[in-house]
Amino acid sequence: MCSSPISWPACSRSRTPRPKPTARPTASTWYSRRRPSAQAASSAKDSCRHPDAGAYVPEQSTDFIFSVIGEEFGFVGAALVLLLFALLLVRLIRMGTECRHPFGLMVAAGVAGVILVHVFINIGMATGLLPVIGIPLPFLSYGGSSLLANTLMLAVVLNLHMRVMTFRSSSEHAGRLFL
Repeated sequence: MCSSPISWPACSRSRTPRPKPTARPTASTWYSRRRPSAQAASSAKDSCRHPDAGAYVPEQSTDFIFSVIGEEFGFVGAALVLLLFALLLVRLIRMGTECRHPFGLMVAAGVAGVILVHVFINIGMATGLLPVIGIPLPFLSYGGSSLLANTLMLAVVLNLHMRVMTFRSSSEHAGRLFL
């Protein structure tokens, strides 16, 4: 195609590289550019692991686990994760209201608030609505300290809910809280 002298100027223009708007992307802009590719790669008909699964998101097991869930299981998997978090939050609030003690209610509301904020920020990061700041998705992201902290928060709420009768009778017996 470039053999005739008439087409030489067109060939030389096509071979010169064009400058890109961002020649060296930073880590956060690079992740932000890769998220839509990972979300677009998911499909409902492809439920088995395809050859380039996870090739779009570099840190799959940490901050972008929701992108991987959306890529592997599609809309149904992402909706199921959101439904499970909604059920967990409703149950935490319900356990707090059943306690009927101000301390138990405040602890349950605080734990529900922490989990809600973490879920909102992480899913916002994974979908590109929020900047990447490194908040893990509770109980799903890789990391021992996050899992331990979330489990301890749930253990405190479960312990307060287990002692709901002790808190109710504490108004009758002012000095005895835990028996």
